[in-house]
Amino acid sequence: MATSPIPFFISACDRHGRSPSGEVLIAGRNFESVAGHPGLRYGCGADSFVPLPPAAERWLVLQPAAASDFTLVEGGARVFRASIEGDGSKGDVLAFLQQSRARNLPYLGKRVQGGTGLLAVGGADSELECSSDAARLCGGTRSRLVAGDWSLCVAGNHGQSRVGRFGIAAAGTAGKAVAGDDAIAVAAEGGTAVAGAYGLVVGKGNVRLAVGREGAAVGTRLSLFQGDEGAVFIVRLGQAELGSSGVFTATVGQGAIEPGKWYRYHQGAMALAEGA
Repeated sequence: MATSPIPFFISACDRHGRSPSGEVLIAGRNFESVAGHPGLRYGCGADSFVPLPPAAERWLVLQPAAASDFTLVEGGARVFRASIEGDGSKGDVLAFLQQSRARNLPYLGKRVQGGTGLLAVGGADSELECSSDAARLCGGTRSRLVAGDWSLCVAGNHGQSRVGRFGIAAAGTAGKAVAGDDAIAVAAEGGTAVAGAYGLVVGKGNVRLAVGREGAAVGTRLSLFQGDEGAVFIVRLGQAELGSSGVFTATVGQGAIEPGKWYRYHQGAMALAEGA
């Protein structure tokens, strides 16, 4: 029976080539760590598990010789013994990953560019870009995703996703999702969702929702709303306030709601949001 190859791990150290506990981490040398140096299997895992940028000065490629030389834990691994196969900048390690057996995995800092129908998944700090349409892109924390019409882009917290017409863009906490006409944009807490004419933007809590002509924005009492002529604001509220529906609606261009200005729900009406 064939055995799986021993995985390599991506890690980091300070600019002097030492770990927090004092092990020397320089390419071409072996090292041992009683507590286990933190690493990410094939560069995949929680970006907070090891001190990667902006804290990391040097990136490392660690290759254990046996399965007993490391242990997998939540978010990453602890490496007890390994040879140091690489020691360099972020760019050096990303180039290594792109040419390695990890190239199809969602590793940190992944860079992919492609054409129609691109399918790509990256970890934190990834940049995935489709120059045409019908892409499916997914990235982790602080990722940046761009695709054309009929595409789906999903970015993690603090990430950015952008699609063209008829697409879906989504981003996690404090992220930004931008979609074209007849498209959908979704943002999480602290984020921003923007869509063009006839589009739909959705968010919950403290989000900024902007939609084009005759589109719809769905949020809550904490959300900020902006729209072009004919756009509809839909505010989800508690049932105790508005009866069984629990929903307040308003249309841009009707009453005192003007295109291009920011509004927030307040006491049964949409009020101009000062300083938004």
